[in-house]
Amino acid sequence: MKKLLIAIILFVAILAYVSFYKAPSKAKDTPICVLSLKERVDTARMITYVDSTYNVGLCYPSFFVIVDTEPGTARFRYPSDSVNEIALTMFVEPNVEGWNIKDAVEHLTDSNCTCAKQGDDYYMMSGMFSDNPLALFYEKCFLIDGKWVNLTLYYLAEYETAIGRLIDSVKCWNPKPLMLDKKNKEIEMDSTKVSLTTLGLDIKTDLRYGYKNCSVKMPNIKGLQVTSRWAYCKKDSCNSGYYVIGMKCPPVRTLRRWTNDKLWEEMKDKDKGYYKKAPKTIVDNPASSATKISDFYINQWLRHYNHDLNSFLKCEGAGKLAFPTEQFGLIITDVWHKKNYYTMCVHQWYDMMSNGCPYTTSYYTIDASTGKELSLNSLVSKNDYPKLEDLLKRKLAWMKKQRDAFPLQDIDFLSNCTGVALVKEGLLVYYHPYTIGAGFEDQYNVIFPYSQLKKEGITIKI
Repeated sequence: MKKLLIAIILFVAILAYVSFYKAPSKAKDTPICVLSLKERVDTARMITYVDSTYNVGLCYPSFFVIVDTEPGTARFRYPSDSVNEIALTMFVEPNVEGWNIKDAVEHLTDSNCTCAKQGDDYYMMSGMFSDNPLALFYEKCFLIDGKWVNLTLYYLAEYETAIGRLIDSVKCWNPKPLMLDKKNKEIEMDSTKVSLTTLGLDIKTDLRYGYKNCSVKMPNIKGLQVTSRWAYCKKDSCNSGYYVIGMKCPPVRTLRRWTNDKLWEEMKDKDKGYYKKAPKTIVDNPASSATKISDFYINQWLRHYNHDLNSFLKCEGAGKLAFPTEQFGLIITDVWHKKNYYTMCVHQWYDMMSNGCPYTTSYYTIDASTGKELSLNSLVSKNDYPKLEDLLKRKLAWMKKQRDAFPLQDIDFLSNCTGVALVKEGLLVYYHPYTIGAGFEDQYNVIFPYSQLKKEGITIKI
């Protein structure tokens, strides 16, 4: 813990020096505007720094200044002078005292420093400096392989409300997934070799805004039945809507029923009012063709959307297709089959020139004998959850690093996933956009090859 003590002493010394021996001009003595600082912190692009020696990473705002980066140590601060400094410091050092987490908390806690939270391998502390109560800190420290891995945020009390994002980043910081040993590096290499190629093509849609030719480029899937409809403002077509549904389903009664019900659910989610009243089963025989099912639902949408478009929206009189077309699309297709088990893919998108990620892709493995979706517990024994969770964290850490994304949160990733399924490449665990990251990070599809699961002693039940 010597580096932490040295860092604290230097921070206090700088503050004392500035207070008693420096006589800055009024311009330099003016504190950072708290409101403008909060806006800058909240909107800043976060840059990822990874220590090459220990592979420990942290994120810092792009407007922070790099003070020093040595093996096992990194320091970033704002502003460039030390009058009103806010600093992020990360370091790795040996546990020479031989303390465990409980010992460290007992030795470091006093009247000025309290333990905010502790776990089996980490603690979080916050407090003030005894000789300057206006200087505060918030730290999170892990004990990993006999080393203390610490991230500390130093700041003046008046800035606490403005830097909530930075405090939260310290609370969520977890360096463990990036500290890769030889085994982890092998897993990282496995991740680079496997990609989700089940559909054969990139299924992201090719949207063209505000024109009739905005119809999307659909995947070239053999047997995919595509149905589309347009709706226009009756006066001059200034507002418009475009819906498209693509369906492909094996000729199995239970799967056709599941496909029909899933389509109804997805359409209901897009329209909170009308589809709650729409019939869920469109025909007595659920083995109806994909085209017939798609036509039914898309015609229901067309009648309802036309009513809304021409009853509630005021015609702007701007001319044909003057405004971006509101677009919704849905693809349901089978992507994997083994014995009596089928995996269905549901890909949908919505866009009206909005920001963020406009699509989600879901996968469901279904037992055709019952028509029921298989859960994680149906696929993997609970005894294997810890091993799978460990693998999942490592792979997600690698994927986040590749996308220059925010670091992993300190959560249970298995219980917080969007869903799990079997595909031809292996076991798939997926997260919709915004589930574990920002919209720009896209969807996370984590694949565990069957050979890797076998190597790690994780058994697939079916």
